[in-house]
Amino acid sequence: MYFARQMVNERLQQVADQLPKGIQPQLGLPATAFGELYQYTPSGPMTAMELKDLQEWKIKKQLRTVPAVSEINNWGGEVKQYQITVDPALLTQYGLTLRDVAQRVEENNTNFGGGYIEHNDEQYTIRGEGRAQSVEDIGNIVLFSNRGVPVLLSDVAKVGVGPAPRVGAVLRNGETIVGMVIMLKGENGKRVIEAVKEKIRNMRLPAGVKISPFYDHSTVIDGTIHTVKKNLFEGFVLVTVVLFLFLGNVRAALITASVIPLEAVLNFG
Repeated sequence: MYFARQMVNERLQQVADQLPKGIQPQLGLPATAFGELYQYTPSGPMTAMELKDLQEWKIKKQLRTVPAVSEINNWGGEVKQYQITVDPALLTQYGLTLRDVAQRVEENNTNFGGGYIEHNDEQYTIRGEGRAQSVEDIGNIVLFSNRGVPVLLSDVAKVGVGPAPRVGAVLRNGETIVGMVIMLKGENGKRVIEAVKEKIRNMRLPAGVKISPFYDHSTVIDGTIHTVKKNLFEGFVLVTVVLFLFLGNVRAALITASVIPLEAVLNFG
């Protein structure tokens, strides 16, 4: 498997230069469909957008620190966006296009290095911090200067926070957000689930927010183990009785029948 992953990764690096700007393919961690161990929904006195942010930036990142966890998948909620609604009439009045606006926003929302200055045998690094951090910062971006007067983005557009366009929803007792814990291939599912539950118990969340599980794969694991134990015991008793009837010796029947649990220990231990 790891040789195959290496070959795929090399192929991805070869085609990376042929892809559109800003697209970088990545190879996910090894996991299987049987690795979907635990599903939950965060809920509390927050909007769907706030719960989505909480899931994406706090809950998900903390659960990914659990050993043997491959990924945390999310569904539902509202994705937070900073939205710019341009007024076409004002845009035409100033002789601008949407491309001009997009270019100015991109140019005014980056950090950049400016080298360094040497002073008294020391070097001082120069860095320009232009990353917008609020709606006001975006609105104050200068589009151009008209006779020495700057024309701001807020002069031709409304800037605000809103949800991204949705293509679906997750519903469970009303709208909600779902998280799924996926395990690395070859790990012990029961131990991983216990570690995930322990991490959730120790997680510090905003007041009133709770994480409610609705699918726990450990119940399937426990049920399977119980079924195997039951079948082994019944098989052992049945084989012992049959052997006793044919051999007529209890000791010989027990010794022969002991192969069943011994084989189980060797196969599943």
